[in-house]
Amino acid sequence: MGDFISPTNAKTLLGCPSPVSEDLRAGKESGPPRAGPPRTKDLRLSYRAPRATDRAEWDALVDATPVAPGITQRFDSWIVDAEEGIQTSFVMIRDEQKRLVGGARLTIERRLPARHLEMIGGPLYLPEYEDPVRALVSRAVLERVSVVDSGMIRPSAGHLWRLEEFGLHRMAVPAETVFIDLRPSEEQLWRAVDHSVRQGVRKARDRGLTVRELTDERELDRIYPLIERFGRNRDFAIISEKRLKAMHRLFGPTGHWHILLGEAGTTPAGVALIWVTNQQSGLLVLASLPEYAGVQLTSFLAWESVRRSKLYGATSFDFLGIPPAESGLAGVRRFKLKWGGQVVIGEEYLEGVVFRSVTALMRRYPKVFRPVLMASGPFRGGIR
Repeated sequence: MGDFISPTNAKTLLGCPSPVSEDLRAGKESGPPRAGPPRTKDLRLSYRAPRATDRAEWDALVDATPVAPGITQRFDSWIVDAEEGIQTSFVMIRDEQKRLVGGARLTIERRLPARHLEMIGGPLYLPEYEDPVRALVSRAVLERVSVVDSGMIRPSAGHLWRLEEFGLHRMAVPAETVFIDLRPSEEQLWRAVDHSVRQGVRKARDRGLTVRELTDERELDRIYPLIERFGRNRDFAIISEKRLKAMHRLFGPTGHWHILLGEAGTTPAGVALIWVTNQQSGLLVLASLPEYAGVQLTSFLAWESVRRSKLYGATSFDFLGIPPAESGLAGVRRFKLKWGGQVVIGEEYLEGVVFRSVTALMRRYPKVFRPVLMASGPFRGGIR
């Protein structure tokens, strides 16, 4: 699977030397390592398609990043996207000893009639390299967004570097979530939950409902119709069957992915999907059939998700978003606020449209970008 073309390599592909190599790729190979804080110009930036040999080094960087990344930033997540026709390019940032000290995962997806670029999550970095990595990843995003039709950076836009002056603008999206600190004992976590939720969990147990972890991949065929029906009832797509199976196959054996199945006897009645990485757990899906609403299966599944996340080694649990109070999902909001967690205001997304970002880039770096765009066409940077 090939990398996708940027303004930098567009000129290279046309047989011209790239004038941006010193500025955007900024690296030096000669001289001894410099003492003191790392500088941007001492690092080398490159783009590459995923290679199996990068897995250990990349996942070590994910594990070392202080701001806990999500499961979608782990190396094998590109395989899940590839099965749905989404291409990935890794931004790799190395120091003078060729050690991987920072990076980011960029994806490009054809959303007719446009091509859409996203940076998944925030930059990855070793703690001492945070500032120079932020700067280089920001430049990498700008370089790539200028040759597609639109781009989105999510959700850690605040970790980037002066992007708004290049024509990117903020989107108005809900950005609240609920975090639960899992470091207290299980008993303390249980007491922090609202009384009505505790009653619901007891009711589900008394009615004979059970929750177990799904380990056999063959059972996914039994539970996906339940997830699909739940999404149809709520009028939104949750996760495709192909993505569900790929995530389970890749991340189940590593302990980063867990599926909890709620059953009435032997009948699947509800499901929770959880990811765990960097001691943080996130609730991707919480779904139960409406006929089990009266016996509080959703409360039972949510409690088991919190309780088991602690057993999986997580120190925090993220409900991964709560709807605005004025939305049609006010009931979902009230439910998530009953768990004794802290409401956290997340960062908004940044979205850039190529017509604005290219104009801004050409104004700021006319000698760099104008020859590239005039030679290759501003909107013809395709995928090779």
